[in-house]
Amino acid sequence: MIRDEGADVFGISSDTVDALKKFHKNHRLNFVLLSDTDGKVLAQYGTKMPLLNFSKRHTFVIGPDLIIRAIDKDVDPVRDSEKMAAEIKQLKTKNE
Repeated sequence: MIRDEGADVFGISSDTVDALKKFHKNHRLNFVLLSDTDGKVLAQYGTKMPLLNFSKRHTFVIGPDLIIRAIDKDVDPVRDSEKMAAEIKQLKTKNE
């Protein structure tokens, strides 16, 4: 769905690379997971939870110009890909 709109998907987690490999394999994910064990990226995006090295689950749509175009703070893992594909399609239509 999302790739049909010419976009790509990445997940960022504070987990180690080894932990993410296991998670990726166990859940048969079709997107790349990136490790941010020091929490710097999570902090920059405002998703890092205070005092913990965990992140809130948010979805960011970043345009080809690297500007954040949409943020979803109410992520439903089951429906998120449909929702974000529709958001990307709408953003593309506005920019045509």
